Amino acid sequence: MKSSTSGGSAASWPIIRSLLLLGCVVTGLSAWAGYRQNDLLRYFDEGSILSWLSGLQLVSVAVIAGAIYRLLRQQRTSWRSPHLLWLLVTIGFFFLAADELAQIHESIDKSIHTTWQLQETGLTDRIDDALVGAYGAIAAVIAYGFRREIKRYRHLWPLILWSFGVMCLMVIFDTLTNRFDILPMLFGQSSHSLFLALSVAEEFCKLVVEAILIGGLYQVFRIEKQAHLSQAVDPATDSANTQAN
Repeated sequence: MKSSTSGGSAASWPIIRSLLLLGCVVTGLSAWAGYRQNDLLRYFDEGSILSWLSGLQLVSVAVIAGAIYRLLRQQRTSWRSPHLLWLLVTIGFFFLAADELAQIHESIDKSIHTTWQLQETGLTDRIDDALVGAYGAIAAVIAYGFRREIKRYRHLWPLILWSFGVMCLMVIFDTLTNRFDILPMLFGQSSHSLFLALSVAEEFCKLVVEAILIGGLYQVFRIEKQAHLSQAVDPATDSANTQAN
């Protein structure tokens, strides 16, 4: 299969940089507003502007992936075709957006505690963190299963590696800041400032992963759109040449 690499990653980084700047501004202003009210994390709770920004970016990833799927579906119609990767990405990120805004994995955590009558401990309280880690593991399995499709876009590999790396940091930070218990064991009670800093970093990491994915997938869409337009023009050109002969 011919590699779809025309256009490189020229369109990816301006989008990524713009979204990272937006994420920095929103995260910084949220932290500053909370600090002014003696509660640094006041505006980092679920339902905050950060959650809505994250949800919007997740929906953007899903919409772009859906557009890629529609373009490729017109070219290859077999249900076993590798372009089904983009349908899975679309479904997956719509779910993640719903999770972000409706707190699905937190609700699952609470349901598990209720159903099994578990006493909340430092370990069981991190079930929701394990679920987020499971999301990443599922994404890694899907990426590996469709690696031939992804290899068609050379610019996408570094972005995927970066996004997985930042996501791993996000899960680590989330686990450390789920409650104030691990950091005191490691650094003593004076680690509260570190706890706050990692809590802010965890939210920013989420925005970073989403920004990278939006930039990378938008470039894939540009490549496939260009290929689709080229295929649409070629038959008309051939027909005109045939009539002229």
